[in-house]
Amino acid sequence: MKTRIENFRSTLSSLDAKISQLQEKLGDQEVPDIDATRKRLDEITGELNELKEKREQAMEKRQKIRQNLDELSELESRLERLGSENRDLVELADELNGDNEYRIPFQNFILEHYLNQVVFYANLRLSHLSEGRYLLMLDRDVQDRRSQAGLNIRVEDYFTGESRGVKTLSGGEKFLASLALAMGLADSIQERSGQLRMDALFLDEGFGTLDDETLNRSIDILDEIRSHRMVGIISHVEELKRRIPCQIRVEKGIAGSRINVVG
Repeated sequence: MKTRIENFRSTLSSLDAKISQLQEKLGDQEVPDIDATRKRLDEITGELNELKEKREQAMEKRQKIRQNLDELSELESRLERLGSENRDLVELADELNGDNEYRIPFQNFILEHYLNQVVFYANLRLSHLSEGRYLLMLDRDVQDRRSQAGLNIRVEDYFTGESRGVKTLSGGEKFLASLALAMGLADSIQERSGQLRMDALFLDEGFGTLDDETLNRSIDILDEIRSHRMVGIISHVEELKRRIPCQIRVEKGIAGSRINVVG
């Protein structure tokens, strides 16, 4: 027992010495909160796992982007090869789509050819209707290079010696131009198709915008046309009612509208 007691005292003394050494090393340091440290460690571990997952997703995206770049490079090479092999066809397609000096697509070019004929016949009428003041002409000028030309009409004013847009015409003048174009279209169609006859022409209003002199000239023109073609006019102008003997009048009443044939 004495030996055991001496061994215990020796061990105790040694441990006391180690405790003193450790206390000197620790100084004023506090014992850390183990639970809080473990909680923070778990949070950091979760953030680390999340970053690893994002890293894997980014690597997959990078791989996909590389594949897309390879495909793009291959397609560009193919496009360049096809463009070189079909350069003439591409240039022809661009020309037909309006990428040319005049900014006129092929379909507009064809339509412009027919419109030229319509304008030619319309001018035969318009010159008389306007007492030689106005003639219609096609306009190939392009105000905006982003737009296309063709199928635009301007008015040549021989009173002022200037060419101007059709929007500058008054209401009555626009009606005369429209009337001339309608008759020019009928004449042009009949000229191209000998077997096709345009036997009727119907005009819906517009006469109310004309002064008396212009109205009389319009009626004179329609009288000339009536010698070889039926002309129908839809209008409420009293002068037309007096000048046109054969009429179909729509009369309103309490029981509704009814048709009354006059002449």
